[in-house]
Amino acid sequence: MKRLRKSLVLIVLVVISVEVILIFTGALDLVSAVKIVLLIGLPLFGFVAFELYVVARAVRAAKSSGQDLPIALEAALSEFFPRAVARYLRQDFMLLRAIGMLITRRRDVAAGEQLLRYSSPLVYMLSAIAVVDGAVAIALHMLLPPGWIRTLILVLGVLGLIWLVGFIASLIVYPHTISDSRLRLRFSVFHDIAIPVENIRSAQKFRDDPGSTNSAACVDGKLIMVVAARVNIKLEMDEIPELAALNHKLAGQSVSEILFYTDDEKTVREVFPHITSSPGLIRWGTGA
Repeated sequence: MKRLRKSLVLIVLVVISVEVILIFTGALDLVSAVKIVLLIGLPLFGFVAFELYVVARAVRAAKSSGQDLPIALEAALSEFFPRAVARYLRQDFMLLRAIGMLITRRRDVAAGEQLLRYSSPLVYMLSAIAVVDGAVAIALHMLLPPGWIRTLILVLGVLGLIWLVGFIASLIVYPHTISDSRLRLRFSVFHDIAIPVENIRSAQKFRDDPGSTNSAACVDGKLIMVVAARVNIKLEMDEIPELAALNHKLAGQSVSEILFYTDDEKTVREVFPHITSSPGLIRWGTGA
């Protein structure tokens, strides 16, 4: 929780600094700044305080039970909200957490795990979009006449920009990870899947059409996780009868093959033989 508080303080300081700059440069007048605080800050204060209480409970539950934070957090939120709302709030918090972790240069990688990045096909493109969106929001604010419409558009623009920055950050700070016991495959805050390493029989390069454009999907016994419509690793498995996944559409699916993308293809080649209990069980094929 100390790290969480530190991250939240940094985020608040950044937001305040941006408002001060906009006020002194004339892009944002003082009245509009006060309206933004009243429209966003005060109504959300009580809700954020409650959400932090639930998060604290989830963190304690995760530490005591060994659960991953997203699973513990969604379970804690589900005690107070319908499952769909709890899922949305969990994603919202994890996006804000990602911004804090990116600012403090941390990655969500546990002790004994090695990270496998997957963000490079998306991060630069999304960063350019974020810059353009920010410029458009400022331009609209300067062009529109003073009034509630201009303030509303600015508020919506800022909230959208925060979400996009959180999404970019989440692609970086929530990488795939691999340890002696599991391969953890993730995509931002939307997918989190645990694969037992003991079920992996072979790993090879893969360059063919994955057969899906979704960020994660189960198709004919295959788990397919694409990044910008790309995969580059194929795992052949002893069948997993019930997939352990955060997303309810994937949880419980039967899987015997996995296609996914990672920036660290070389690391996969080096790590798999090392972590396999039976040396030589994993082979590195040339694939298609």
